Amino acid sequence: MSYNPWNKIAWNDEMLEVLRKNWDSKTNAELAAMLGLRLTSVRTKLYELGLKRMEMEYWTEEQVKYLKDNYLKMGDTELAEYFNNTWKKEKGWTKKHIEKKRRYLKLKRSADAKAVVHHRNKASGRLAVANRKRWEKTGVMPDGTIRYWRLRTGHEFPFVKVDGVWKHWNRVTWEAEYGPIPAGYNVVFRNGDARDLRLENLEVLTDEELSKRNAEGGSVVLSDNYVLGIMRLPDELKEAIKGMPELIELKRNLLKTKRIIRDERERDHDERH
Repeated sequence: MSYNPWNKIAWNDEMLEVLRKNWDSKTNAELAAMLGLRLTSVRTKLYELGLKRMEMEYWTEEQVKYLKDNYLKMGDTELAEYFNNTWKKEKGWTKKHIEKKRRYLKLKRSADAKAVVHHRNKASGRLAVANRKRWEKTGVMPDGTIRYWRLRTGHEFPFVKVDGVWKHWNRVTWEAEYGPIPAGYNVVFRNGDARDLRLENLEVLTDEELSKRNAEGGSVVLSDNYVLGIMRLPDELKEAIKGMPELIELKRNLLKTKRIIRDERERDHDERH
């Protein structure tokens, strides 16, 4: 490093190479220490070279406000997607950008808030995508692996990997023991417990038999999203309730009871007429 007569830094090729190789992995303060220069000198040269990084001080008031207003209901991945669509920048926004800014602003999520984000990600399909990416990163799962996936009904159901494809565990297990299942027939769990993976817990019902059993047992499936959807509450409160499964279950049971009463009244009306 050398200085010219006007006490300005004479940047040589070696010094510039240090900046180009390390600017995106080290802080400006670390670069200044490596070169034995003042922080302002390094920052100015980086700007001249077009080596700009998105640091926290570059966040606009509008961006910070949006983060504060939405971090309790939106996950960091979803926030990064929104930022990429709304405030485009050269290198884009990543989940890491959002995480770092939240820590800096001390925006922590409670357990209930995390549950809200989890439910939101599951409903939007982000959770499934994240799981698939994790599996791809950690390695392909072998055939025979059993996984529980949540269906649209809100109930968990076992799937097994066969020849690289995920299939319903109950149908695969039944067909392996007894052969193909005729059209219009369903393999169900005798005791209703999808985690009781015993062959003797499986039985075959026709569509009509299954419909009758569901009607008699009052087992109409009402998903969490359906239950929340009919609640006359502000969206923000609905998001908070997603983290309260016992409250959703209470409302679900109330709806089922009302349906049973309604069906009984309709049946009585039909018998009288």
